[in-house]
Amino acid sequence: MKTLCTVALWLIVTLSSWAAPFRVVLYGDSNTYGWKPQPNPPSTRYDENERWAGILKHLLGTDYEIIEEGLDGRTTDVSDPTSPI
Repeated sequence: MKTLCTVALWLIVTLSSWAAPFRVVLYGDSNTYGWKPQPNPPSTRYDENERWAGILKHLLGTDYEIIEEGLDGRTTDVSDPTSPI
C-alpha cells in the first residue's frame, strides 16, 4: 500500500508539472517590442504573427507560453539620465 501511494504521489507531481506550459520571458528593446518605424507619426507595432516573438511562439507550440516584455527605447549600456546617482 505504501508503494502504491508513493507511485501515485510521484505520478501526480510529475504530471502536474508537465500540465502547465513552460513560460519564456522575452525581455528586450524595440526589436522585441516589434516597433515598426515610420517617417510620419504615429509609428505602430508589427502584427503578432510578424514579430519574432510571435514566430517563436508559433514554432514552439502550445507547450510554451511566450511573454513579451519588449519596450521601445530600452537600453542596457547607457545610464538613466533621470537617475539621482
